[in-house]
Amino acid sequence: MRHILLGLLGVCLPMFFFSSCEERPPLSDGEMEELVQELLLTNQCAPYPAEDTIKYVNLYADIYLRRGLDSLRVDSAFRYYAVYPDRLDAILDRVIARMQREFDSLDVVRPEEMKLEELQPATEELE
Repeated sequence: MRHILLGLLGVCLPMFFFSSCEERPPLSDGEMEELVQELLLTNQCAPYPAEDTIKYVNLYADIYLRRGLDSLRVDSAFRYYAVYPDRLDAILDRVIARMQREFDSLDVVRPEEMKLEELQPATEELE
């Protein structure tokens, strides 16, 4: 009986030790950041209505393929980061900051920055 109990403890203790350690994420924070940004841009720029889920699934499949991922790994990454919301918040903050920097770097003139006469349609005189 004593040998059985020691054997059981020998098997269970390492399992408790490894289960108490923080598991490694399926995608690193940097990989997750890049993936989230690409998914957000895809959602914003896709020429399909949001209800057309099949076309969105195909777009996502293309993204996963380019990155060497599959849907199971991406799903497990999102599940992992859902358990660690502080890490996910930090990733999302970096994505938002990066997208804001990219937007600000575009040499775009916003309508509120234009003069009223610049907003009027151009009328060309035909000769």
